[in-house]
Amino acid sequence: MIAGGSGLAALIQYLLALRSLPESYSASCRSGGRSGIGTLTQLVERATALSHENQRLLTMSHSLIVASRRRLNPYWSLSGGSEDDDCGGALLLSVRSRLERGILIPAPHQMWAGHGTGKTCVVCAQKIYPDEVENEISAREGDVEIKLWAHLPWFNVWRWASRVFEAEQRSSETQRSS
Repeated sequence: MIAGGSGLAALIQYLLALRSLPESYSASCRSGGRSGIGTLTQLVERATALSHENQRLLTMSHSLIVASRRRLNPYWSLSGGSEDDDCGGALLLSVRSRLERGILIPAPHQMWAGHGTGKTCVVCAQKIYPDEVENEISAREGDVEIKLWAHLPWFNVWRWASRVFEAEQRSSETQRSS
């Protein structure tokens, strides 16, 4: 009667499938005999195909979310400033000015990140709250070691400005020596 499967288990599976179908499908499957099995088989195949398509779309959506987490997660963005388009530019100029005057040291290459611990950000002078990402920076000069903390977005601006500042310093030293 039912092709494939292990007899009783296949029959139970078929009856359960019939029971869960809407009345219009169920009636056509019951009345169709062999064609009813074909119709049910088609429905199962279609459901399986749709399920696989849904899984593919979910996987693709998850990949897109992971790829764009910086846009989706407010802690990866610059916050606390005005809505001006020049906010990043003003901060960059401030950091560059402090680097040139020696008020701010160049950002070290190594840092540790974690949840905020209430320390003060060296870049923006604001408290780093526990729901924010805090970067701990350790700077050593001889026997003296100091620890600095920065919000993640401000640390990224500081690090970028430091690399540009260091490159300009090397370039000017090269020009002076020639």
